[in-house]
Amino acid sequence: MSREPTCKNQSQRARENADLRARLDKAEETLRAIRASAVDALVVSTAQGERIFTLKGAQCIRTASSSRI
Repeated sequence: MSREPTCKNQSQRARENADLRARLDKAEETLRAIRASAVDALVVSTAQGERIFTLKGAQCIRTASSSRI
C-alpha cells in the first residue's frame, strides 16, 4: 500500500502529531480502565447496529436501548 507524498509544513505536522498523541492517550486510558475492572460493559458498533457486551463479573447494567427511551 503506497502513500502519495504529502507536503505538510511544520505547523501542520505538529497539529497532526498532537491530535494523534491525544487519541493514543484516550485509547490507553480506555485500556487501563478495562484492565482495572473499572468498566462493566462495552458498546460495539456492528453491521446489525450497536451491541452491548457485558464483562464477566459486571454489576447490574441498564441497556442502551432502555436508557434512550
